[in-house]
Amino acid sequence: MNTPTIDKCIKFMNTAGGRDKINALLQMLFRFLIQYNKRYESSKDILRFLDCCSSNIGNGRKFIRLGSPIEMMRGASKAMVTKDQFIKYCSVGTSACTGLRFTFDMVQWIHLSGIRKLKGYNIYTKWANLFWLYALLFNIAGESYKLFNTLKKIILIKQNIKTSQNNGEINTKAFKELLVQRKVRRISTEVIIQQSLEVIDALSSLNYISLSQLTVSAIAILYCVVNTHICWAKTV
Repeated sequence: MNTPTIDKCIKFMNTAGGRDKINALLQMLFRFLIQYNKRYESSKDILRFLDCCSSNIGNGRKFIRLGSPIEMMRGASKAMVTKDQFIKYCSVGTSACTGLRFTFDMVQWIHLSGIRKLKGYNIYTKWANLFWLYALLFNIAGESYKLFNTLKKIILIKQNIKTSQNNGEINTKAFKELLVQRKVRRISTEVIIQQSLEVIDALSSLNYISLSQLTVSAIAILYCVVNTHICWAKTV
């Protein structure tokens, strides 16, 4: 493994987002193994071990995000000054719903950690899943809009490059901008795919669709892998 890759791994793991993506992937892997072993009737000891691993990783992620609702609400406040109205509403909706989701996650953590057992725990879980779904839908709408605008920019840049070539010129600036916009297009496409797969998990958690837990767990692993790749690509 070369030095730049090692440096990028260190930078990736030094970020809260990078660590959370790895933890999420591990949690979903254990979740898949639980459902797989349930299907093939494995021993109770194995299931207990896998469930313990998955639960503790999940609770750990909730604990790390205890201050995140405030950060999300600040993000929603900052998004209010965005000039593009559609992007503004999508950004505010994503940040606000994510903040509310993390707030209910905090309540879940208080219950699951044993600090205080709360009545109506399932209601808090349902609200957390609802705001999870709303945040995903807002984000997908925003990213789809950005992708559409990026595709328009790419078309215009290609036209400028073609015009320059017809005039016997090489538009270096346009070539560089084309590479930048292609990277933006790739990341936006990956985000839309990842979030769309995550929507399936959210819908299943709310019992809006009926899928086997093994299938949902496999989908969860897939969107966690894509999400990790997106975070890795953004790491400089």
